[in-house]
Amino acid sequence: MGLFVIHHCPFTIHIYLWYDATAKHPSLSSFVSNGIILAAIRQTNQLMKRILLTLLLSASICVGFAQKTPSKAIGWDIAVSPGVALSRYYGSSSKFVLGAETRIQQNFGYNFAWMASFGYTHFSALENGYFSLKGGIKAYLEPKVYLGAEIGIGEYSQGGEAFIFSPSVGMLFGKRWDLALKYESFSEFNFPDSQLALRIGFKLSK
Repeated sequence: MGLFVIHHCPFTIHIYLWYDATAKHPSLSSFVSNGIILAAIRQTNQLMKRILLTLLLSASICVGFAQKTPSKAIGWDIAVSPGVALSRYYGSSSKFVLGAETRIQQNFGYNFAWMASFGYTHFSALENGYFSLKGGIKAYLEPKVYLGAEIGIGEYSQGGEAFIFSPSVGMLFGKRWDLALKYESFSEFNFPDSQLALRIGFKLSK
C-alpha cells in the first residue's frame, strides 16, 4: 500500500489511493485503516451538508420576517386643503380655495391602497363650493412616497353637479401625517373650476 492524497472541495472530499505493484499481499491493517478513513470522510460530508442546509433554512426564515407585510386594516384620516383657483373666469377676485375632508383607505398587495373620501371645497370667488364624494387609488413608489388618483362627483351648493378628477403626489411623515400636492378639476359644461392645493392629512387610526 502506498500513500493516499485527500483533495478537499467545498462540498466533497475525494480520496486518491495507489498501491505498490510489487506488493503481492497487502496487509489486513492497511485495509482496515483505509476503511476507517473512508467512513470518517463520509460522516464529514454528511455533517457539512446538514450544516449548509441549516444555514440556508435560517437565511430563508430571516428574509421572510424581514419583508414586512403591509397592514390590511382600514385607515381613517381627516385633512384640510388650502389652495389656489386656476380658472381664468375669476378675474381680480380672490382665488383662495379651502377644502376639508375625511378619508378611509386600505392597503392591498404590497404597493397599492384604495381610498374613498367625502368633503367640501369652498371657492372664495364664488362664495360657494362643492360637496364631493370621491374614490381612488394610491401607488407607492417608496414606503413613504406615493402617486394618487381620484375620481368622483361634486354637488354644487347652489345646485348642479360636476365630475371631479384629482391626481396627486404625496409623502408620509412619521406615523400620522400625510402631505400631498394635488390638482383638482370640477368639470361643468358652462363654468369649469379647478385648483392646485396642498392636502394636509392627519391619521386618526394607527
